[in-house]
Amino acid sequence: MKRRERLFTCTDVKEKLAARRLLEVMLDIELDRPEDEMDTEFIEQCLDALLKKDSSEPHLPAPCRSSMKQAR
Repeated sequence: MKRRERLFTCTDVKEKLAARRLLEVMLDIELDRPEDEMDTEFIEQCLDALLKKDSSEPHLPAPCRSSMKQAR
């Protein structure tokens, strides 16, 4: 669980980029699961973290926000 928490709280720029990419990959994996096996709480945490990073870090390459919002 500590590793998961670190994904949402890292501060170093390289860590942020790596965490962002990892969150995106983990989110893709989770969304590929059958609906009854999805961890919806984790999906929401990933989306919230990615959206927060988008709004607080405008210099980072932003994924398509509309597709992320649709996934919610």
